[in-house]
Amino acid sequence: MSAPLPRLTATQTAARLGVKPETLYAYVSRGLLARERDAHGSTFDALEVEAFAAGRRRSAAHAPAHPTTGMPLGILHTDIADIEDDELLFRGRRARDLVDRPFAEVVAWLWDAERVDAPDPAIGSAREMVAALPPHADAMDRLRAALTGFAADDPLRHDTSPATLHRIGWTLLTGLPVALGGDPDPDIALALSRSWNAPASVGPALNAALVLLIDHDLAVSTFAARVAASARADGYAAVSAALGAADSPCTSPQPPARPACSRACGGASTPSGPWPKRCRTATASRASGTRSTAGSTTAPRPCSPTSPRSRTAKGRWMPCAGSPRS
Repeated sequence: MSAPLPRLTATQTAARLGVKPETLYAYVSRGLLARERDAHGSTFDALEVEAFAAGRRRSAAHAPAHPTTGMPLGILHTDIADIEDDELLFRGRRARDLVDRPFAEVVAWLWDAERVDAPDPAIGSAREMVAALPPHADAMDRLRAALTGFAADDPLRHDTSPATLHRIGWTLLTGLPVALGGDPDPDIALALSRSWNAPASVGPALNAALVLLIDHDLAVSTFAARVAASARADGYAAVSAALGAADSPCTSPQPPARPACSRACGGASTPSGPWPKRCRTATASRASGTRSTAGSTTAPRPCSPTSPRSRTAKGRWMPCAGSPRS
């Protein structure tokens, strides 16, 4: 009797299939490949991997002409984040193992781009924009004004090459906290907390939050940024689109959001107390118009300019994203 074939490691399996490790784990999370886990990591059955590889070759030979044919147009795949066995992964690494690393270090790893701090003239322009605001301007007003200042000071912002987009990203990550009143610091979370006059003790929690929100799925503001970026908007404009979507009654954490969204929770909001979890979840879901599962997210339905509802593929009328149910 012949000995069983040795099992393949994750690295060997990814190489055999010609994919990245994160893509391999996406196959596992979707039930396309089985694996076994032990103290040394994941292993795969060699024969199953060969059968899967053969099936992929047959599928490729009959691939449809359009890459989205046969799949919902609202499904987006990312090579940054994945959910496997209820574990959030960034490029195959557990997010919980990264939360104690400096946020800037994690960003540099994900972007494969060395940190470049915002130049002083750009910070000065952003500060002038913020200083010109009226006294009653709120935090979102200040943030958007600072963003405009950075954009206006960057004559190369319309270049959408990866190098320029990384530079813009670093400019905003390192420059916005300073432009909003913080002090320059290698620790971005600490600089941000100083701009809020928060105690230094919140730094670790803020750093962890920044790391965990690196890929923010399809929250309404993130979706707006993705749409702007798909239209080849520059990096500043994409972030501006996100802030515009975030500055709405159903996504703002400020008290004015409560009356506008209370109906989505059956009147569950209170003037001052925290919303129940079911209220926060329902509001976020209706505000973004999305339904999310591991590895996929369904995008909001388009709205008619004259109607708060949109027609589905079966001809039924459904509420648009962010509209109250009729």
